[in-house]
Amino acid sequence: MARRIRQITTLVEALEANQPLPTGIVARILGMHPNTVRDWIESGALYARRVRGKWRVPPEALVQVIDEETLTDDEAAAVAAWREQCRHDFDEAVNR
Repeated sequence: MARRIRQITTLVEALEANQPLPTGIVARILGMHPNTVRDWIESGALYARRVRGKWRVPPEALVQVIDEETLTDDEAAAVAAWREQCRHDFDEAVNR
């Protein structure tokens, strides 16, 4: 349980910072090996871009691969709040 809390805390912090994540952190969040994350990227299952030769995963791409059925209500609410904030920020930028 403590591991799951750390994983979700890392995800929420990444969402709030809106910074691309290295494959090691993505692997920790998803509970898999970094090589598996790189395999997903190379197969197109997970969107990422190269920054200075290293893969970086945008937080929104990570959210898309998480099966929301496995999230608790609090975790799903945190993801939903982040998505709503992104929509709000986008609308605000468009309407300027």
